[in-house]
Amino acid sequence: MFLHLLRQHKKSDTAESGFVLVTTLGILLIISLIGAWALNTSMFELKVAGGLLRFERQFNVAEGGANTEAAKVGFFLPPYDTFPDPTDFGKRLIPTTELAFDPGNDTVHTLAELNVILATATAYVPPDNWPWQNLLNDNTASANEFDYRYLVTYLDYGNVIGSSAGAFSGYNFRVQGAAPLVVEMGGTKLGPKVSL
Repeated sequence: MFLHLLRQHKKSDTAESGFVLVTTLGILLIISLIGAWALNTSMFELKVAGGLLRFERQFNVAEGGANTEAAKVGFFLPPYDTFPDPTDFGKRLIPTTELAFDPGNDTVHTLAELNVILATATAYVPPDNWPWQNLLNDNTASANEFDYRYLVTYLDYGNVIGSSAGAFSGYNFRVQGAAPLVVEMGGTKLGPKVSL
């Protein structure tokens, strides 16, 4: 009799243990799917954050380049930022030598190509043809992340209120910087009056 009860108890345990195994495997499958989904979501968020970081870095370099070139306007630092004829509006202020156009030898375009485009272009000049510079003035390959392109346009010439009409004048300009995002800014720089 005791042996018969033991056999019955053993049969019921075997049937229940199979159900527990199937339930456990199902729960493990659900947990694995949730883990894979969480990992996939994390990878996507990392890609988005990396893209935003690259965008922000490129924007900062382009804006820094535009500010750097704007600081030169009217101060006669490079020879191409001077105004030989202040009544000749709409001029692009570009480097005069190939070395100044691309000091780090980073582009396949040449100053001659830009001059041809400027001779025919009325408004738009593709950024690939703009002069090249580096925010750190370091033209080695290790500083390439700070490279930017720029285009400075002299808009018009006029006196600034409060300045001496005989000695100083305002130079209105627009600067476009790209790295590869394009940032455009403009303003008036007060500088020595150019004699005609």
